[in-house]
Amino acid sequence: MTTKAAATNPPRANAPEVAKRILTVLIPYCGAAWGIIQFADWLVNRYVLSPFLVDFCIYVAALLLPTAVLLAYFRGIPGPNPWTKAEKLGIPVNVVVAAVVLFAVFHGKELGAATKVVTAKDPAGSEVRREIAKPAFRKRVALFFFENQSAAQLNWMQQAITRLLSVDLSQDSFVIAFTPYNFIDRLKRAGLDQAAKCLWRSSWSWPGPPIWITSWPEP
Repeated sequence: MTTKAAATNPPRANAPEVAKRILTVLIPYCGAAWGIIQFADWLVNRYVLSPFLVDFCIYVAALLLPTAVLLAYFRGIPGPNPWTKAEKLGIPVNVVVAAVVLFAVFHGKELGAATKVVTAKDPAGSEVRREIAKPAFRKRVALFFFENQSAAQLNWMQQAITRLLSVDLSQDSFVIAFTPYNFIDRLKRAGLDQAAKCLWRSSWSWPGPPIWITSWPEP
């Protein structure tokens, strides 16, 4: 009877002993978690993987921290350490809660490669394979014309700089840059000719209701 009670209820330790047990496991745990996160970040940058992988590793390390603390407290006792009720209940609950949180946060998010391979035809009719960014990882940037506040002969730069920025940003397959040229036709088709004219100016006020412009590449 005494042996069973001692097995299920290990002797209590004072505060310094408890702190020593926990730190003995917690410090290596944090170090290993940091190393895994850094390795995941390297993999993302090296092989163009989803940036959500780094966030996933951070969540896993943080959510499983209670399990590490439980194991540090009860497994750090010298001698044979039978499983306690706190471990039998706490660890499964922690794992289930971690799984639920991970599912809720990362459900529907891409966790694989950030690119995909597509097949297209070149002008000669030959099939070519290209690696392009997945839509979920493309960033959209809206650019507008600048206002020239210097000599009038430099007015041409108001549109030229915007166009050059658009061409430069478009070199990155993960960036889609839009200029007023992309918006004007859509506004005209929507019957908003006056708003379309406003886009040609860098400073303007629109007296009508707010206008939300959603743009995407032409098919």
